[in-house]
Amino acid sequence: MTRAAWAVAALLLLAWIWIGGALTLDGIPRGLVAIVKWCVHAPGPLAWMLSALGLGAALTGRLSAGSKPWVLSLGVGCAALLLLDTVAASIGLYRSSNAQAIGVLMILPGFLALWKFVSIPFPLRVSNPTHPSAGRWLAWTLAPALAALVLASASAPGWLWSTEFGGYDALSYHLELPREWLARGRLVTLEHNVYSALPSFMEAGYLHVMALRDSAQRAALDAQILHGLFALAAAAMTGSLGARIVSRALPTLAPASATAWVVGAMLLGTPWVIVTGSLAYDEMALILFMGASLWLALDNDRGLRRGHFALLGLLAGAACGAKLTALLAVVAPTVVVIVASQRHSARSLRETLVGLGVMALVMIAVLSPWWVRGAIDHGSPFFPIAGAAWLTPEQASTFHAAHASEGMSQWWRSLGNEFLFAGLTDAGPDSMTPWRPFWSVLPWLAALAAVWLAVPRSTRRVSMLLGAVVLTQVALWLIFTHAKGRFLLPAVVPMALLVGIALSSLARAGWLGKAALASLAALWCLQPLLCYATDGPIIEGHPTPATAIGLEPLFMGETPEPGLPKSLTQLPAGSRVATLGAATVFWWPMIPDYSTVWNDGAVSRAIKAAHGDGAEAVRELSRHGFTHIVIDTTMLGVWRRSGWLDGAITPDAISSLKSALIEKGAFGSTALFAIEPRVP
Repeated sequence: MTRAAWAVAALLLLAWIWIGGALTLDGIPRGLVAIVKWCVHAPGPLAWMLSALGLGAALTGRLSAGSKPWVLSLGVGCAALLLLDTVAASIGLYRSSNAQAIGVLMILPGFLALWKFVSIPFPLRVSNPTHPSAGRWLAWTLAPALAALVLASASAPGWLWSTEFGGYDALSYHLELPREWLARGRLVTLEHNVYSALPSFMEAGYLHVMALRDSAQRAALDAQILHGLFALAAAAMTGSLGARIVSRALPTLAPASATAWVVGAMLLGTPWVIVTGSLAYDEMALILFMGASLWLALDNDRGLRRGHFALLGLLAGAACGAKLTALLAVVAPTVVVIVASQRHSARSLRETLVGLGVMALVMIAVLSPWWVRGAIDHGSPFFPIAGAAWLTPEQASTFHAAHASEGMSQWWRSLGNEFLFAGLTDAGPDSMTPWRPFWSVLPWLAALAAVWLAVPRSTRRVSMLLGAVVLTQVALWLIFTHAKGRFLLPAVVPMALLVGIALSSLARAGWLGKAALASLAALWCLQPLLCYATDGPIIEGHPTPATAIGLEPLFMGETPEPGLPKSLTQLPAGSRVATLGAATVFWWPMIPDYSTVWNDGAVSRAIKAAHGDGAEAVRELSRHGFTHIVIDTTMLGVWRRSGWLDGAITPDAISSLKSALIEKGAFGSTALFAIEPRVP
C-alpha cells in the first residue's frame, strides 16, 4: 500500500507536468524540459536546504528541551543560514577570486551538523498511525499544485506571472541585486537601487546559490527553485503543526496523519503560494517562519523556556530580514499567541515578559547586518522604515507616500479587492492590474471553519487562537501597509490550519468521508495549475505559460533570434549603456547604469541638468563616457500615471532626448539608441 500510494502520486505528478508543459506558443511540450531543468538546477538549492537542516537540528537540540520534528529544525536552520549568508556577504567573503569555493565552504558547517544531529526515519517505513506519513493515501491530491510549482519555477524569469508583470520585481532587484553583489564581491547599498537598502536576507540566499554555480544569470533557476523549496518546507511545517494541534488538543476530532496532509494541501493549493513560490521572491520565507514560530509558541506544555524565546527571536529576525512587513504579519501575531497561551499568574507573566525581552534582543541582533550597514553606508540605519538615506527630500516623500497606508476610508475597498473578493468577480477595480483569483475562497472557508470549530468547547480554544492570528495580521496589514494582496501571505498559515483541521474530521466518517476529503483536497490543489494554464503572455489569443521553459539562452541573447538582449550582446567592446525607464536588466550582458523609479540614474540626472534640452543632455552623457541609451516608454508612462516619476522627466524632455539620439532598434515599448560619435 505504501509503495502504491507514492507510485500513484508520482505518476499523477508526471501527468500534470506533461499536461501543463504542453501550453506553449509553438506547440512543443516542455514538461520533460522542466523536469530536466529541476534535475540540473536543484542540487545547489537542495544542498543549501540540507545544510540548513543540520544547523537547525543543532540549534533546536541545544536551545529547546524535548524532541522536535525535523521540519521545525529545517525552519530554524533556514533562518540561521540566511543570517550567515547575509553576514558573509556583508563582510565581503565573496571578494575572493573563487566565489564558488566560498559558497561550498558556507554549507559545510551545516553538513557536519546534519551528520551529527539529524536522524530522520525513512518515511515509507513509519508505522505510527499518528505520524504525518501515515496519511500518505492523500499524497496524490497535492500533485497538480506541485506540478504548477515545478513548471513555473523552471520557467525563465521574465515570463510569469501576470499579476507580477512577468516577475518585474525579481528582474529589477530580487535577482539583479545579488548579481551586482556577486560582481562586487560584497553585499552593499547601491544608490541607483533603493531596494538594496532593505535587509535582503533572502537575496543573500540567492547570492549564495549564484556563487555555487559561479554565475548569477545561469543560477536564475537555482534561485527560483530555492524559493520553491521554501514553499514545500512551509507546507510541511504547517502540516506538521496541524497534526500536532490535533494530536495534542483534539485527538477525537480527526486523525493527525490526515490533518497534516490536508493542511499542507490547503496551503499549497492556494494559488498565491505557487505564484510567489515559483518566483525568486521573499514570501515563502515568511510563511515558513510563521509556521515555525507558531509551533514554538504553542510548545508550552511546561511553559516556554528562554531557549524557545531565543529561537523565536531568530525566526522573527530572519522573517523581518526577508521582508520588513514580517514585523506585522509574523512577529506581532506570534506575540499575540505567546501572551494568550500563557498561564494566568504573576510568575508566568514575569517569565513571559522576560522571554519576550530575550526574543526582542535576539531579533535586533539578527537584524544587525541591516541596520549596521545602513548606519555606515548612508546614515539611516532603519531606512526605509524611517529616514531618507541618500534620497532627496522629494524622492523620499514619493517613496514613503507610495508605500504608506491608504487610510481608514479605503480599508474596506482594500480588504475586498486584495483579499476577500480578489479575482472572484467579473472585473477588477483597476484595468491596469490583472484581476486573478489567487486567494480563491480561502478567507471565506477560514471564516466558516473558525465559526464551526468555535461551537464545540473542545475545539473553541484552537479556533479563537488561530482566528486571533488572522485578525491581527489583517488589521495590521490594513493599518500600516499599502495593502497589496501578497503582503498578507503569512495569513495563509492560520487559515490553512483552520480549514485543514475542520476538513480532516471527514477522515473519521468511514470510506465515504475519506473519499470526500481526498476529492476536496485534490480539487483545491487543482487551482494553481488552472491559474498557471490561464496565465502567461496572451499570444494569438491563447495563454502561453510554458513557453519560457528552457529559454534562458534567448533571454541572454545567446541565440540568433533578434531582440534587445541580442542587440546588447552585439555592441562594440567598451560600450557603456545607460537606461531611462528600464530597470529589469537582469538578463542584460552588462550591468548598465540603471535606476529604479525612486532613484536618479545618469540619464535622468543629465535631463535635469540640461533643463529638458535633449541635445545638451546627450552631450553630458557623452562626456561621462556613455555610448548607448535604452528607453522604456511604456514604463515611464506607468510611473508618471502613478505619480512616482520625477517631474523633470516630462514627455517633451523625453522626445527632445530621443531626437538627439540615433535609434538602433525598437523592441515593443523599449528602444536602443546610440549617442552620435561626433558629439564632443
